[in-house]
Amino acid sequence: MPRQRRGVPGSLSGPAPGRAAISDVVVTGDFDPELQARFRSTWAGCLGGAIPEDEYLETVRQAGFAEIQVVAHHPFSPAELQAMACCPGEAFTPAPSTDDLAAVQGKVTSIKFIALKPLASADE
Repeated sequence: MPRQRRGVPGSLSGPAPGRAAISDVVVTGDFDPELQARFRSTWAGCLGGAIPEDEYLETVRQAGFAEIQVVAHHPFSPAELQAMACCPGEAFTPAPSTDDLAAVQGKVTSIKFIALKPLASADE
């Protein structure tokens, strides 16, 4: 599975205690398993590795963060999805099918959130 499902997203695994502001890509709808498999094999990592928002935020909690507050959602437009899917360019990554783009429209979102990583207690 993509990096986010295997465990804590890389940016969350080791930060020092304090407040963090993070932006990442999540999915907000259900996808057919075959479509998810195509994402993982052909779409750029941020799309291919995207997981549902509630699952993502639970992973953030498990990484030791508290007071998680989502401050922005930005659903990707068809043009943004196309550009992300072909990153770093169509010469390297084939363009997704029109059907695949239509199937994810409105279901892939950038979230921005703030969270607090408290100091570890003496008994941890």
